[in-house]
Amino acid sequence: MGRWLTAVALGLFSLISLANAIDLGELVVASKAGERLDGRIALVGAEGQRRRDITVTLGSKEDFGNLGLERFAYLETLRFQVKPPHVLVSSTAPIADAYLNFLVRLTWPDGALLREYAVLLDAPGPAPVKPQALISMDKPEQAPSVPSRRTLIVQPKDTLWSIAAANLPDGANVQQQMLAILRGNPRAFVTDNINGLVAGATLRLPDGVAATTLSAQEAIDEAGRQNDAWGADGGGQLRIIDPAEDGPATDAVTEPSAAAPETVAEPPLDRVGATNPPPEPPLADLLSEARRQVREQARQLQRRDGEIARLSSELAALQTSSRQERRDWMGALGRWRIAALAGLLPTAGLIAVGLVALRRRQTARRPESSDAPDYDFGVAIGDGQVKLNLAKAYIDLDDRASAREVLEEVVSGGTDEERSEARTLLERLADASSQPLRK
Repeated sequence: MGRWLTAVALGLFSLISLANAIDLGELVVASKAGERLDGRIALVGAEGQRRRDITVTLGSKEDFGNLGLERFAYLETLRFQVKPPHVLVSSTAPIADAYLNFLVRLTWPDGALLREYAVLLDAPGPAPVKPQALISMDKPEQAPSVPSRRTLIVQPKDTLWSIAAANLPDGANVQQQMLAILRGNPRAFVTDNINGLVAGATLRLPDGVAATTLSAQEAIDEAGRQNDAWGADGGGQLRIIDPAEDGPATDAVTEPSAAAPETVAEPPLDRVGATNPPPEPPLADLLSEARRQVREQARQLQRRDGEIARLSSELAALQTSSRQERRDWMGALGRWRIAALAGLLPTAGLIAVGLVALRRRQTARRPESSDAPDYDFGVAIGDGQVKLNLAKAYIDLDDRASAREVLEEVVSGGTDEERSEARTLLERLADASSQPLRK
């Protein structure tokens, strides 16, 4: 289980680790405590960038808080000026503290990075100090090579994983680098275990050759074995023990090698001891809970996608049904209009003919003409009377054929009075067949 968890952690780190196109190198300080800070930081890989596009500032309060560092008020006096190939570091007021620990943020158009620097101002002469931590936020580029001999002081909140990940040689994984640091600095660890790193110890960082002594798989297996052994022994939490307390002292400082090309002044170290930590959830439980939450979120997303698909289908069906109903309604309305017009046309035609005939009779009637048929509109109008009036209109229009046809219908189906009047009109039509009915 320990090996599997280590491999998962390695995979997660590989996904978030990025290389930087521009990097910050060593901090060289020429001032001492009580003086204004005078130093410079090497600016690596900035040849292709314009100076005005490169910005160097003190890390924000959030940056300090994320790394568990305190942003003291006197750090506000630090000033940074970009003058490739260096960044000049100065202060507007004297620095009273002998030990400085601060964050520097570097930004350029393609990315940004954050580096932590720690320096002892009481060290005689310029003291080259290596950056301790790196948080990169830029686009992947080719990373600069890692120097072969570097040292750093372990801070209380540092872990071996973070140190190895921030100082990873080319071609090595985090497990290989952690085991190489353990082999090169045995006195900086308790119980000869990668989990037993001592706060305040000075570490000499190995180069790529030393880191790849073990293969990647061998390093993963060995790191898993040490994690299992550390968990079986109950683990431990390191703390600095006051010299007045009883108990054996443990020298946890690795002496710098005489062959090292650089020296680092070390602060005096107190004795280091181990106490049992408060109970914490096992890493396996945390990973299991994280996987459960991911699965639950995936199920919720799947249900939401299904609901969206269902609603989209229902909306499409409603739109299709609405369009079909509209087409059906418009078709029915069109058919109703046609039927209505077809039913009204005959009636409208009869009314129009009657009105036209009436108008002509009124305008063309002569006072002396007593033989013209008169329209009797004062009596009740039945079907026979309507046909008689229509026949008289045809007579006025000199349409004998139509008038005769209508009168014959009255003779065959009208009342006695209507038949009598119809026969009279037929006789008149027969007498006047050879001459106009009206002059």
